[in-house]
Amino acid sequence: MSIRNYWDLVRELAITDLKLKYKSSVLGYFWSLAKPLLLFTVYYLVFAVFLKLGRGNVNFPQSLILGVVLWIFFAEATMMGMNSLLSKGDLIKKIAFPRFLIPLASSLTALFSLLLNLVAVFFIFAVGGFAISGTIYLFPLVLLELYLLALGLSFILSPLYLRFRDFAHLWEVGLQIIFYLSPIIYPVALVPERFHSLLFLNPIAQIIQDARLTSVDTGTVEPTSRLFTIMLTIAIFVVGLLLFRRSAPKFAEWI
Repeated sequence: MSIRNYWDLVRELAITDLKLKYKSSVLGYFWSLAKPLLLFTVYYLVFAVFLKLGRGNVNFPQSLILGVVLWIFFAEATMMGMNSLLSKGDLIKKIAFPRFLIPLASSLTALFSLLLNLVAVFFIFAVGGFAISGTIYLFPLVLLELYLLALGLSFILSPLYLRFRDFAHLWEVGLQIIFYLSPIIYPVALVPERFHSLLFLNPIAQIIQDARLTSVDTGTVEPTSRLFTIMLTIAIFVVGLLLFRRSAPKFAEWI
């Protein structure tokens, strides 16, 4: 099978996943935008209006909605990636093709939704007159890093879930833990500075913070934690791909 045929297969798998995601939905693709906006509204009311967590930070609304959109992508990409092999079980048993294309297609489906959301978010920023950081040109690199992290984890989670179905529940709990350990609904300033090094050992925390710094917030990216996150992301991606390829011959008997 040629590279072009691989791409055609990935495209068809991604389109199929996208159609199934909104099958029988009245609002269809609109939910891709409505979900982060609804969550943003709830988080903003609770944490900014009632609890005053964003007090003194004029960019808090922009930072919050950007963090919510990026988090939804990460959660959806890893969950869809984890379920991708099981959902394509019949295809795996009947057709010979590189199995890594399945979680890759699922990740592209989530990426498509993310890009739609970001277009809408930055349109809102432009209409609302919100300032955009002068380092916005670095923002796509941060998105690439987030995508590779989610894809690498999908390569790890999908075979584990195929072999041990308990991993669905474990990853749901893991996502909740990662969410609250990441500065998504609260500013980094609320975390005592002595804990910042520990906080940014979490790659999601560092990536979301970098996304804000390169788009809507002022400040500089700390190079040491930045390098650690890049290396960790690459390591997760490479190890995930190697583990996935090693497990691939057993997928049919695990389904």
